[in-house]
Amino acid sequence: MSYPRIKSVKFESSGQYTNIPKQAVLGDAIRITAIVNLASADTAKITIDDSAETVKVDAVAMTKAADGVYTYILQSDEDWDCGTFIITIEISDGTNTATRQDRIELLEQD
Repeated sequence: MSYPRIKSVKFESSGQYTNIPKQAVLGDAIRITAIVNLASADTAKITIDDSAETVKVDAVAMTKAADGVYTYILQSDEDWDCGTFIITIEISDGTNTATRQDRIELLEQD
């Protein structure tokens, strides 16, 4: 039996920081992709907190894009405070849960 494991997390921004890992501009749409070791998980959830620990996204289901690939599109808001946002992804096979945290820096628009 294989326990759930999140192999990697990738961020893709729609704005000017498309080639800078883990940076985006407030107001951008950001695709967050998690690669896991399970073809199909029972649940894949994402939570996003800002630097003041205010929950912006609360345990929302991620979309299965392919076997072992789950995505979520974060539409950031220009009214949010810029800073470091903490992304927590939880993948479960029904019995065991894998959790991974990552960070992304959201910057003000020029």
